[in-house]
Amino acid sequence: MFIFSLAAIVLPLLPLTALFIRNSLDQPGMPLLAALCVFAFLREILCVGLSSLPLNAAAINAIFNPVEIITLSLLFSSIIKNKCLKQYLNLILTSVLSVILTIYALEGVSAYAGRINAFLSLFIIALSLMAIYTIIINEQSFILHSPLFWIGGGSLGYFAIFLLSEILKRYEFPVTPDIETEQFILLKAITIVRYVFYATGVLLARANPVQIS
Repeated sequence: MFIFSLAAIVLPLLPLTALFIRNSLDQPGMPLLAALCVFAFLREILCVGLSSLPLNAAAINAIFNPVEIITLSLLFSSIIKNKCLKQYLNLILTSVLSVILTIYALEGVSAYAGRINAFLSLFIIALSLMAIYTIIINEQSFILHSPLFWIGGGSLGYFAIFLLSEILKRYEFPVTPDIETEQFILLKAITIVRYVFYATGVLLARANPVQIS
């Protein structure tokens, strides 16, 4: 568990390293990816350091979950050409965040945590699928050269496994220490895969990407 926790802390730095190696920070969407990786790095450090304090863990999730959703939404919406669809997505995102922040303000950061996390996971899964589909139908060259294809794939896999683990955690009885350990390892493993996908997308990106938005 310690090895997986350490790897989950370090791996968000891998896409950042790839961005500096490729000198790609000025490419469309890459500053958002860099910000996402920095936030993920800070989140993992705080989660490990405060893992024994449930309230602090809930507060960390309450802070970083909306930031992650906003960043990924902006990243994926950057490839959508339809302005009307972009406006609808922005409206939906604003509404979702408003409801979540209202719940946090009225009920506390630990209220409905499982349901909120599950809903946000579904939201990002839908956005990831939309981004992958958009890239497939719009890319004029090899789709594996699109960073957002890899980012969408990594995000889709991570949030799908996270959602599955939340469902199993809620409905599997009894929840034994062995099951909790397996779920922990599974989530950390898919976190590692997620950032490997992100870094691969940066390394395989074209030097002069074609604008599709």
